Amino acid sequence: MKLKTCMTVGFASLLALSSPLLFAESKLPEDNMPMSKVLNKLKDNGFLIIKEIEFDDGVYKAKTVSAQGKDDKISFDPKTGELKSSDKHPGALSTLDIAVKLEGQGFTKIYKMDMESGDKFQIKALDKSGKRTKLEVDGKTGNIIKQDED
Repeated sequence: MKLKTCMTVGFASLLALSSPLLFAESKLPEDNMPMSKVLNKLKDNGFLIIKEIEFDDGVYKAKTVSAQGKDDKISFDPKTGELKSSDKHPGALSTLDIAVKLEGQGFTKIYKMDMESGDKFQIKALDKSGKRTKLEVDGKTGNIIKQDED
């Protein structure tokens, strides 16, 4: 009798503990975007590293690292991928975007890039004539703010 009671109590406890997990899957709406599309939307918005992602309270929530290397927590619509909230929306260009823009302006030998903040980069490169140059670049536009000899 004790064994049967223990087994019944054990089974009931297991069912009670696992039932939220069993019903969590059924809460996902059928018209949610597939995870691969969700991850592509994040990538397109500058979130290159996804530390964690989950569906909770009707939205996807993610812990990410932006293109600027900043930790961020974001939430977005599971059907459209529209960004609902962000601690720090990326807004600025990535180091790759900055390098491509500068190389297009003739700074083909970039040898140092340092992001001082989300909105400014310190760059060392050779200019068109081969002289060492120090640049301060706007992180949102990629425009050169200041240029000096290095």
